[in-house]
Amino acid sequence: MLRASLKLKKSLGDDRLMAYIKIDYKNCEGSKCSLCAYACPTNVFSIENGNISIKSPDSCKLCDRCMEVCPTSVITIKRVKINLFQGLTPKRNGYVTL
Repeated sequence: MLRASLKLKKSLGDDRLMAYIKIDYKNCEGSKCSLCAYACPTNVFSIENGNISIKSPDSCKLCDRCMEVCPTSVITIKRVKINLFQGLTPKRNGYVTL
C-alpha cells in the first residue's frame, strides 16, 4: 500500500482537515485501466512503468472521483482532522508533517 498525506484543506479552528490516500497495488490494474488518472481533475495520479502512482498529493481537492471510477475499489481517501499544534510526523501513523 502506498500512503500519501495531502495539504491542509479546511480550517476548523486549531484543527485542519487533510486527506490520506492509499492504493492497494496488489489489486490495482495499473496502466491497463488508468481511470483514476484520467478522472482526477487536479492530476494527483500519474502512470509510471505500467503502475499508477500518486504524483502530486497536495493537489487533491477531496472530490472522490478517483474512488468512484475505480472498477476494483483499490483507492481509499480518508479525511483526517489534525491539530496544528500537535502535527504529524512520518513516524506516527504513516503521515507526513505538513
